[in-house]
Amino acid sequence: MLGAMFRKLWRTSLAVAVTACGAAPPPADASDEQFAQTRAAQAAIEARLTALEERMSKAEASTPSPVAVVAQPDPTRDPPLTGPVLVGDHHYRVPRKFFDDMLQDPDSTMREVRVVPVTSGGRTTGLRFFGLRPNTRLVRLGFQNGDQLESLNGVPLTTPDQALEAYSAARGADSLRVRLLRHGQRIELRYDLVD
Repeated sequence: MLGAMFRKLWRTSLAVAVTACGAAPPPADASDEQFAQTRAAQAAIEARLTALEERMSKAEASTPSPVAVVAQPDPTRDPPLTGPVLVGDHHYRVPRKFFDDMLQDPDSTMREVRVVPVTSGGRTTGLRFFGLRPNTRLVRLGFQNGDQLESLNGVPLTTPDQALEAYSAARGADSLRVRLLRHGQRIELRYDLVD
């Protein structure tokens, strides 16, 4: 199921990227000129993404940073978790049901975000998030517009096969680590999955 989500993510991201430049993907028997046009379209996408990231950085720089509040659960008073709780700097406690629900409905998760592959030197280096709206599941997990996902539990997210490998390794895990690039700085989001 998540494999289908990752394949759909890659197909959708490519279609969005190509559509953004007004170019169609070249056919399998494309000429060198058609491939050059596609590469030019990709360069235009990169330029647009860079400009958008700069605008987002300026907007976020003018907004005060939220202060992390460390939550200390008290099982005698606190109700069961229904969503992620920030317990430290980039560290969350997440009910396993919250995580499983996201995996059970990948189409809903994909409607919460626009994902674009990031390339450098002709290679995919990660996936960039755009279009995140307030209080969506991914925002509640600490993701922000412009975040570039690089790896999940140490497995790079540069190909659909690697993404599937990362998913398989993470599915039964008790904790997850997501490495990403945010405003030019690498950070790691950590999640403890609890029952």
